[in-house]
Amino acid sequence: MAEEEIQRTATLIDHLEELRTRLLRCIFSVAILFPLAWPLSGHAIEWLRHVSIPDPTIKLYYMAPMEYFMLRMKVSIALGVLVAIPYIAWQIWAFVSPALYKGERRTALSVVFSSTFFFLLGAAFALFGIFPMLMRYSAAMGGPDIQPMYNAGSFV
Repeated sequence: MAEEEIQRTATLIDHLEELRTRLLRCIFSVAILFPLAWPLSGHAIEWLRHVSIPDPTIKLYYMAPMEYFMLRMKVSIALGVLVAIPYIAWQIWAFVSPALYKGERRTALSVVFSSTFFFLLGAAFALFGIFPMLMRYSAAMGGPDIQPMYNAGSFV
């Protein structure tokens, strides 16, 4: 007698458990990368200042005792997420793709790759084009009696 393969449909609980597992993997990946990004956070802030503020005499200040520490924490988390994005995207794809037909998978992949490309293009344009122009305009607004004093937390 030939064995028939029985397709089992997943219940709502099965889907929720799978989603929970995928989300926990994503959170753990960022949690692992966050402390590894801490040593780079100061360099990332300095790089962002160098790219965005055209005048090297303009300095960033922090106004509260723990403000710079919290700023480095936020930048470390952002760097952790940035490095973990390929893994997070893979987890999302692994959760969604079993529900798609072959044609839908091809369409979804092309949309994901094109939207990622255009997002990165827009982010690069904002970082290297718009933000430096905005900072030059902001610095030029001051006068002899009013000088800008940039808060590091607000800047980043």
